[in-house]
Amino acid sequence: MDSMQSLTDLRKAWWVYAGVAMPVAETVLVASGSSAIGFSSLRILFGLFTLGFFPGFLTVRALFPNETMTALEIVLLSVFLSLVIAVGTGMGLGLGPFFNAVNVSLVLTGYSVLCSLAAAYRNFFRQEKPDA
Repeated sequence: MDSMQSLTDLRKAWWVYAGVAMPVAETVLVASGSSAIGFSSLRILFGLFTLGFFPGFLTVRALFPNETMTALEIVLLSVFLSLVIAVGTGMGLGLGPFFNAVNVSLVLTGYSVLCSLAAAYRNFFRQEKPDA
């Protein structure tokens, strides 16, 4: 299957689209500052995934493309890495006057988008060199 066909197959590449869409939606919800009950529920749901899962998951996908890891290993490593990335982001932004919800969300969204692009490239577009 061609690389572009693999990327457009949602069964194989759902994580690329979810890794971009969910953090971007979280950033829009945080920046809007809406406190309506429906938006608050979405902010909590998207925020948990943006802070606690997607940065680590996309990092795992970028570092270990096409590896044979069990789902449990991927989930545990993703949650741990996400928490490390979120804490590091918070500490980095806390060094200056930049520590607020919008800035943290923007930085984590940027990180998720970059990792999603890197992981998609490594998983779908990188050509393996045949053994000589």
